[in-house]
Amino acid sequence: MTGHARRRRFARWRLESHSGAEVVSLRQLSAKEQLRVTAPSLFTTANMACGFSSVLLATNEHFQLAAVLIAVAIIMDIADGAVARLVGATSPFGVQLDSLADLVSFGLAPAFLVYTWVLPEWPTVGWGAAFLWLACAGFRLARFNFTIDPTDDKRYFVGLPRPRPRPW
Repeated sequence: MTGHARRRRFARWRLESHSGAEVVSLRQLSAKEQLRVTAPSLFTTANMACGFSSVLLATNEHFQLAAVLIAVAIIMDIADGAVARLVGATSPFGVQLDSLADLVSFGLAPAFLVYTWVLPEWPTVGWGAAFLWLACAGFRLARFNFTIDPTDDKRYFVGLPRPRPRPW
């Protein structure tokens, strides 16, 4: 079967956005555009890899390195948002992927690290405290995803704002 025939067979299958926006395959973009739209996701994936690695290291009792990887995940999380805004590649997919990475890196990894490092003497209390941390992180991220739309008007904000430093 030639590539052309294979392409026609799947041509009737079209991805559709929940918002009705046209979905464009990465193969249709130039190499520069591909890098522009995937760069934020690379940082998000690095964030998630740090969180996952932190859990694995905590399992093997490498607690200090596991904590360092959570700090690296913070840097990757800051970088993914900054890169997305810089290159104009903010998308609903990116928001969801970032939240999942944040749940791994800032919900599961710290909860597991504290449970295995600090609280093993009190397994029931430790489980409850670690799960409470994870559940709060999950609820916070779910609320954020439910209330945020990257295409919304940015003049209005819901939540507790933080002051922005003024450039001199």
